[in-house]
Amino acid sequence: MLYELYSSVTQLGPMASAVVLSLCLVLVFKGRPEIAAALYLTIRAYGDHTWTIGGIAQTWIFLATMLGAAFVFYVKRNNFQWPANNRWIVPWLLSWWIWSSCLLFLNGSGLNKHLLKGFILWTLIPLPVMLVWLQKIERVASFSKAYVIGTMLGGFWLLRYISAECPSLMINPLIGAYGGGRLPIVNYHAFAYSYGISVVMLIGLFQLTKSRIMRGIYVCSIIYCFYFLYFSISRQTFAATVMVSILYLYWLLSRKYSLKDNSKLTSKIWIFMLLAIGAYSLFVFYHNSSVSFLRYSETMGEVASTMGIADRREFWVKAVQAIFDSYFVGTAYETGNVHNIFLSVLANEGMLGFIFMIGFLGFGFIQIRNVFIVSEFSEVSVWRMAFASAFISTLIHSQYSGDNISAPELFWAVLVLWYLNKGFDKKRLKNNEKA
Repeated sequence: MLYELYSSVTQLGPMASAVVLSLCLVLVFKGRPEIAAALYLTIRAYGDHTWTIGGIAQTWIFLATMLGAAFVFYVKRNNFQWPANNRWIVPWLLSWWIWSSCLLFLNGSGLNKHLLKGFILWTLIPLPVMLVWLQKIERVASFSKAYVIGTMLGGFWLLRYISAECPSLMINPLIGAYGGGRLPIVNYHAFAYSYGISVVMLIGLFQLTKSRIMRGIYVCSIIYCFYFLYFSISRQTFAATVMVSILYLYWLLSRKYSLKDNSKLTSKIWIFMLLAIGAYSLFVFYHNSSVSFLRYSETMGEVASTMGIADRREFWVKAVQAIFDSYFVGTAYETGNVHNIFLSVLANEGMLGFIFMIGFLGFGFIQIRNVFIVSEFSEVSVWRMAFASAFISTLIHSQYSGDNISAPELFWAVLVLWYLNKGFDKKRLKNNEKA
């Protein structure tokens, strides 16, 4: 029912189709898999609203572009190297993913087949492509810019679906007035991931540019992404994004200004605090407004059911019961999403899946252990902190919603960190730049 209400398919016109196809061909023949992968990974930012060319959906168009660009890139370089450290993670992840896929496949229910399809499309296929373009680690900036642009285009397409006019964008686009609401999307958590991570990437891009014009554009883009985060009603992603953004900004200020220059650091902190207070005041103003959007519902009970408001403890108790019933091999995803990644993996995949997850998280924390303390302020250190923030944000979100098969950002953020860290040192980075 919700999917029928909050999904659409639109055929692009001849001019738009020509532009998209030309872009895809350029990305393939130029061998730019990082841009193609970013555009593919941000498809979920469209919120179940699809455009097609000749009846072919954007998912398959960008998927073919990503794979084609990765192939051309690999053929041109004909060189593939793993980072020097922690290579055990490759067979470890492969084993975990095979275990997860087998459980989803063997269960055989319609929902699990849908979950398996999503797991393959958004996690298993993009990650090898990420490993290919990470051979030129300096392309992380291109990936980040393309990721932000793809996310923002998704938001623009969504507003086009609800026919929001430009003046109304300063307020709630759904009702033309101040107040809370939720955009017409089904899986609002999957939708919100891209906007939260885009905020983190934009902070990094803001720091790395000296142009005031570009910095102004990046600030406006951050506001744009927060706008969609707010109206997605993904409270977990919103809160996680705010937390890691504060952490990231504090890290940037503390690294950029030495202890000898306390006056500049103090003034920056005061400006940041005033902006945070202003943003929070605006949030309270919206949240407490008497105007709200009820999403085709007439009673508050129906609103709660359509917005997914439920007591998480009910899901967690259900998961604990399932764990005691089948603690070794799990329930093969009969328990479903219990809104906590630890309980979800333990209940659905058993102790074996839980061990795989702990190993991966251990690998992730190894990658971020030295991110906060750096000897010098450089482009590499800025991107390390950005992708560490993306990993932490996704992990925070997964404590209340999502699991290992629905959060690909958890995996590719760590893989980028792996290549940014010691295994690919400054000398290797300089060699890549010359290549």
